[in-house]
Amino acid sequence: MSTVLRYSDNYASYELSLEGQIICAVVAGAIGDSFSRRYNNDFRLLMDQLSPGAWGHFGDFRNCEALSKEAQQASKSLHEEAKNKGCIVSAFQMDSALLKSQVNSIRVDKELPVLASQRFFATKSAALAFIEVFLSSA
Repeated sequence: MSTVLRYSDNYASYELSLEGQIICAVVAGAIGDSFSRRYNNDFRLLMDQLSPGAWGHFGDFRNCEALSKEAQQASKSLHEEAKNKGCIVSAFQMDSALLKSQVNSIRVDKELPVLASQRFFATKSAALAFIEVFLSSA
């Protein structure tokens, strides 16, 4: 049985799920403080369900606008926690130049690789295939 967690408020929505050793996120809208706290809590619930060892993250952020300052801080905290719990690879669908810049800033702050072109994919299946190959060779 797979776990799917969903939430929406007046400005944004998300769906989080597990696909093997990959946490998948689909996020839309403008991300604020209370939304990001809820997202982080649900993301942690999924991290706790992963088998021990390395895992990956897929994010479909094509319909995500940007992060408030508070949401950026919450994201930094979650990135650090995910890294410490075994997340070794991420792949994305993302269109917003502002969001790409914000995510890269967070990743630099947490000493993670910046988002380069090889981490962006046209389809979810291509992103998941990239993550699975990365995990199998780790």
